[in-house]
Amino acid sequence: MKTELYQKTEEYGNDFEAWKRALRESAERMVAAGEIQGYLAYDNGVSVGWCNANERLNYYRTGEFDLHTPPEDEEYTHCSGRGEVKAIVCFEIAPEYRGKGIALMLLKRVLEDAKADGFKYVEAYPVKNGGYMGKAFTGPMHLYEKAGFEIIAQEAETFVMRKQLG
Repeated sequence: MKTELYQKTEEYGNDFEAWKRALRESAERMVAAGEIQGYLAYDNGVSVGWCNANERLNYYRTGEFDLHTPPEDEEYTHCSGRGEVKAIVCFEIAPEYRGKGIALMLLKRVLEDAKADGFKYVEAYPVKNGGYMGKAFTGPMHLYEKAGFEIIAQEAETFVMRKQLG
């Protein structure tokens, strides 16, 4: 069964630009509906970075997992309930702003807010070697390593990295 995202990608031309357009439309729809939340970085009023970070149990999919089946968090992420794990599922910095510390700044804010909100952990799901032809917008593994995340699992090409909040 193809997801709506894959159907839209095919409809828009089935190339990388089509994939990005379908992802953007999907994210815009979910933000408007209050289904996802995140952080934006601005430079002189222009958005230059985005990080989607939210309650782990709000997501049915991370990386390559089934979009239509809720995760078995106790087995997979050692998460027994709401408010325990904040998940970072999307990270994108405008190309001309990469390498300037914006991603680390956003990540540090996510960690601060997660701790203030009582979360025990923050998880991220970087994809091996940057992902499927660059289609994974999960942030690079070295970003999370720099912030003290550790690999706790791997599912196919997706790593599960976690940081315990003190």
